[in-house]
Amino acid sequence: ARDGSMGSAVLLRVRNGTLLGSESHRYSDLENESEAELLEAFMTWHYLGRPDGGGDLPAEILLPRRFPGWKVFEQVLSERSGTRVRLRVPERGEKLRMARLAATNARHLLEERVTALEVAPDRAEEILYELQDRLRMKVVPRLIACLDVSHTQGSELVASVIVFENGEPKRGLYRRMRIRGEGRNDDYRSMAEASERYLGRRLREGDPLPELLVLDGGRGQLSAVEPILKELGVPEVNLIALAKKNEDILISGRKEPLRLPRRDPALRLLQRLRNEAHRFAISYNRHLRGRRTVWSALEEIPGVGPSRQRALLTRFGSVKAIRKGSVDALSAVPGVSTILARRILSRLRADDGRAE
Repeated sequence: ARDGSMGSAVLLRVRNGTLLGSESHRYSDLENESEAELLEAFMTWHYLGRPDGGGDLPAEILLPRRFPGWKVFEQVLSERSGTRVRLRVPERGEKLRMARLAATNARHLLEERVTALEVAPDRAEEILYELQDRLRMKVVPRLIACLDVSHTQGSELVASVIVFENGEPKRGLYRRMRIRGEGRNDDYRSMAEASERYLGRRLREGDPLPELLVLDGGRGQLSAVEPILKELGVPEVNLIALAKKNEDILISGRKEPLRLPRRDPALRLLQRLRNEAHRFAISYNRHLRGRRTVWSALEEIPGVGPSRQRALLTRFGSVKAIRKGSVDALSAVPGVSTILARRILSRLRADDGRAE
């Protein structure tokens, strides 16, 4: 992604549909480079310019677009790997979704940088007044909460609420929760559940309510949360949704979306809120997914029950360390026979499919 002289790149590492990690880079002082040229520069540096060669080469690299040296680059990587490395621009399915996720993360990374440069502390007060004017609010939104819902292919569904006070993050007021009701497979119901639990708790505990509640989403999320505010009886909470596609601002009670210039400080503040909520939700989602992945890798092996899982992880510390262990080392763990040790290593080492 790029904006004028600044740019960003994000690489996601995926194996068998599971996100293993990510890497991000920022660029400055870009002149006339196109996004394709920026992509080629990142690829060249990551896979050919680093001492470690970018780590183990994947069998497949998914990209948002082609770049001038596409075919030559594919040949060089294949020669270096010893097996064919494919460069692809996916057009459908899960691979397209992953490529779009990387592109979205790159855009968010860039927006965070631009907004950090533009929203200086001495301008925070002025921008809050501008936001009040753009949204036609009766009060200045000094306390703003932003809500985001995140999941991984329908699992580990979580919500995050981040809070800005006087235009700056108030991390002590951040909250996160696991979605547990009927909305577990419905983004709209999930957003409704999260807003009800967050605002309801603040009402019960007598905590101040935000003057502005921002939803990461579109018209569906807005419509799902509007009845919640009415049920709770909180007319003082102004409700909007920020849609990613065109950065439309959807305002409760208005039919037409509000569209502000991309560099409008009020929009930049809302984007900063949205990106922070997304980051906070994703970090919690990854924590839960990582915890599940560690156990599920062992749970799928016949004969490895909860007690043996705990014994193995206690002795080795991680599934990665178990995978690198020997049959003798594993069979030294109480309850693990030589036959079971061979089975565990066989299953853990069998999966070598890689993609980025």
